[in-house]
Amino acid sequence: MTAPSPEQVAETIADLDALAVPVEAGRPAAERALRAAGRGVSTDRLRVALTARRERAGLPSRRPAAAAPPTARRKTGLDLIAGLVDPRLTGARCAGRAPMFDAEVPGESAEDRAARLAAAAAICRGCPVVGPCRTAALEQDHPAGMWAGRLRDHAATPGRSRKDLSA
Repeated sequence: MTAPSPEQVAETIADLDALAVPVEAGRPAAERALRAAGRGVSTDRLRVALTARRERAGLPSRRPAAAAPPTARRKTGLDLIAGLVDPRLTGARCAGRAPMFDAEVPGESAEDRAARLAAAAAICRGCPVVGPCRTAALEQDHPAGMWAGRLRDHAATPGRSRKDLSA
């Protein structure tokens, strides 16, 4: 069995945040909430996500860890995973729907892509964190996909409109 990827763990954390599962909740409660929402995940993935959420909130992990030496602490994989989650985007309506907001989906027709992105933009319009999402997109080096109701394509030349590119 392979360890969950950082993207999978970040998605599970976003799901838990969107479902308002308390950070202090244990695995059984979090698993019930995810299953009730139709978002079942593996036990390993859920354990890693719960631990990362607790660390992000500054709470101790469920199991007491061995005391670290007073020297500089190396970042763990959980520290890196927790860094993928932006707390400003807690409650975002896109949580758990990443493919819908992607700039491109392999094998998708232009008509299907337009319909998918129109539906994604409609979800963004009613999102409670559209402002912080816009800010987060501006902070990204190469944002691609739907951010704050706007399609961002990292392949386009920054600072020039599509009309200017055809000239």
